[in-house]
Amino acid sequence: MEFYRDWKFWMFVIASLNTFLTIFSLVIIKFNDFKHVGKDMTEIKEKLESIEKTQRAQGEAIASMKGICAERGKVLDNITKQGK
Repeated sequence: MEFYRDWKFWMFVIASLNTFLTIFSLVIIKFNDFKHVGKDMTEIKEKLESIEKTQRAQGEAIASMKGICAERGKVLDNITKQGK
């Protein structure tokens, strides 16, 4: 009896193809998941850079305001000293 007429042979072939297809599908799914992770990481990095720029600008604005307040405070001190 030829091996290709045996039902066990065809069950083995079908099981092998099924296994190959399953592994191939899982690899494709994982690859796509990693691709999305890369995109997500890029978006997060861009958002963090934007936040960092905003915080830096706010810090510079606060420092500038402190400088202005200090100058005005000196002017007010001079005015009050002259008024005494």
